[in-house]
Amino acid sequence: MSWGVVQTRWGQERLANEFITRLGFESLIITYQRRIRGWKVCPATGRRTRSRTDGVQRVPLIRGYLFVLVDGLGEMIDHQPGVMRLMRHAPVDSSIGRPKLVETSIIFQIREAADCGLFDEIQVDSPIVVSIDDRVRTTSGIVGRLIGLDERGRAEVMTEILGGGVIRGLDARNLEKLAS
Repeated sequence: MSWGVVQTRWGQERLANEFITRLGFESLIITYQRRIRGWKVCPATGRRTRSRTDGVQRVPLIRGYLFVLVDGLGEMIDHQPGVMRLMRHAPVDSSIGRPKLVETSIIFQIREAADCGLFDEIQVDSPIVVSIDDRVRTTSGIVGRLIGLDERGRAEVMTEILGGGVIRGLDARNLEKLAS
């Protein structure tokens, strides 16, 4: 058996997945974590509500598509809620065409990369390795001295540009500590 590709209606991947699995097919939606600014997601219902903090939601990596383990022609898949069609080759005779298939190894590589968080927009916070009075370099390559650091990880860096001192507010995780 191989994996076929199902085109779903926009935003209805989960609905299509539910009905395809009810038919007895194994299906797969590859998802990743996406940060939603100013919203949080209820874990029980999946609904989004306005919030002063950011939320995290799992969304399909390939919008409008899911994969199905197909044996035969999979004619029943085409008529499920949320499904537009099972991708097929052109028919040779008057019957329907064979499903277009993806190798199992490719599906497992994509699934493994998604499970490891390779596609996630949410990054694990790196530790802050700088302290006050350290000589630091910003991501843009500007060198300065760290003069302030708050509990949220915001840093104030004093740099000299064109003979004058400039204080910049930055994320401390983006600073590189230099030798004094």
